[in-house]
Amino acid sequence: MDQMPPEHSSVLLAHAAADHDYALTLAAFLEAGCDVRCDLGLLRPGQDLVDLAEQCVDPLILLLSRDSWPQRLPRGRWDPLLLDLPLACVLLNPCPFPELLRRRAFFDAQDANAGRGLKRWLWDDAARHTWSADLEELYTALADRPGKRESNAEAARRFAREAAGEFERVVWVPCHGRSLSESTGELGTQLGLTMDEPEKHNRRRVLESLRERRCLVVLDAPSGEVRAALAVDGRSSVLVTTEPVEVRQTPRTFDYALELVRSQRLAEAYDLLNLVMEETVDVGPCARELARICERWGRPAEAERLRQHDPMPGHQMGFDWGDADEG
Repeated sequence: MDQMPPEHSSVLLAHAAADHDYALTLAAFLEAGCDVRCDLGLLRPGQDLVDLAEQCVDPLILLLSRDSWPQRLPRGRWDPLLLDLPLACVLLNPCPFPELLRRRAFFDAQDANAGRGLKRWLWDDAARHTWSADLEELYTALADRPGKRESNAEAARRFAREAAGEFERVVWVPCHGRSLSESTGELGTQLGLTMDEPEKHNRRRVLESLRERRCLVVLDAPSGEVRAALAVDGRSSVLVTTEPVEVRQTPRTFDYALELVRSQRLAEAYDLLNLVMEETVDVGPCARELARICERWGRPAEAERLRQHDPMPGHQMGFDWGDADEG
């Protein structure tokens, strides 16, 4: 569900003075939904859209209208330029523009989804134009601007699939029956972050990352604690399902705890090792790994208490903590 960020930091909206209000509204909409700056290219008297395009090095959006394209232009005037530029067009009202432009990213301003189509074009995903009418509330609340909503599982699944092209990334986090450290670890890992700190520190890094990025985070049936703690703000949007789509069971085993350690999901490993330690007779291996986690977190007193449960404190387990520190 990943999308590559736009390759360009700015886009030019070429338009006539009569269309300036629409250009302002469209620029605000695109800047809220994409990592781009919209420059307003206003036609001067005697200038046409091709003149502006000749000066453009960024992606170009032409606002086509009777004021910006009042008469037909010979093909030799526009063909060499407009068919090679990274170009999208929005038709505001009938005008004699070249019909070949419809083969590019072309949108009609009368269509309520024109702005969404432009966002997908900027995210390099303009080929997919699917908007379910019954999901309009979610599109308005989450895709058109940062926001928070909840929905049933079926609607959430369809929206996450349909709207993926309007976000940098869609992150689906199975939360049902999972703790805050597990949900945070899953979310951070999907975002490409290393979850090697205590849960509170991991969560702060996750929320800071989402504040700056344009992501859709789907919290799949979270507990009240998880929902409150992962209250994303900034540029990302959050969708909460009212019933679970995906249920994951965490193996309560020492081997799985070691997998979490190897993945540097240490807050989850810490919680699981404590659970396993309470349920097993041979507490030494759990105490050993917990002591190493505590040392890494700067908790020497807790690490020393844990070593008292380990009859072989110098024995090396399957994960090389020295390699992790070097990494």
